[in-house]
Amino acid sequence: MLTRTHALALSLTLGASLAAGSLILGPVFAQQAATPAAQSAAQLAAPPAVEPAASAATTPAPATLTLRQVLDKLEAAGYRHFQKIEQERTYFEVEATDAQGQRVELDIDAVTGEILKTEVESPK
Repeated sequence: MLTRTHALALSLTLGASLAAGSLILGPVFAQQAATPAAQSAAQLAAPPAVEPAASAATTPAPATLTLRQVLDKLEAAGYRHFQKIEQERTYFEVEATDAQGQRVELDIDAVTGEILKTEVESPK
């Protein structure tokens, strides 16, 4: 005869097993449903009515530069003594010293390495 504690433990074990199984097998079933074999013959035979234009969703994003590549470009341009370096979505934000010895904050394009903005910091 099951006690309340045993019944609870059994229920929790079965629930955890079902949850783990769905996490493991869910992507497999989703992938099988997306294969051409799972599509109906009518969908495969009918050509698309309009050819979709390339969109941002289908075009891969350009590769961003690594932090080392950005710093190499800045050093080649005469910047030194890098302090704060942050990567935002489309650019890097860098605090450095320019060739004239001024502290500057730079915004660097993450794809091209181009300096988008230079802001001279006021002395404190």
